[in-house]
Amino acid sequence: MVFNNNASPQTTDLYRCGDGWYDDNTKTWTDQKPSAARVANAADARKNEFPEKVTLEQNWPNPFEETTTITFTLPEKRHVVLKVYDGYGKEVAELAEGVREKGTHQVTFRANGLGSGLYLYRLSASHEVLTKKLIKN
Repeated sequence: MVFNNNASPQTTDLYRCGDGWYDDNTKTWTDQKPSAARVANAADARKNEFPEKVTLEQNWPNPFEETTTITFTLPEKRHVVLKVYDGYGKEVAELAEGVREKGTHQVTFRANGLGSGLYLYRLSASHEVLTKKLIKN
């Protein structure tokens, strides 16, 4: 298991080895566990570097007034379509369409002109389809 030794999520230089940790920067071993922040940063970096599957995160904020962010991850380069539908199943927005590289992607949904209520957002990534709910105030 690899852990990030600093704030940069691109660097992985602290490795879990048996009962200890090896720091590749200093070429030293230690039995002290890294801080939770270092572990969390490393986990996020590894997930972004090597996502294992297509994921669709809950939009944030939710509920929202006019703007919200939708995040999804891809394990490999894929053609994606991200759309928003109203409660009747009518398409109200297309947020993304095209080929995206592997990794984490964020899309901003501006719901100007849409009424309050429950909406669905749907990610189609090649042969996989994921759907979540969002609430507009």
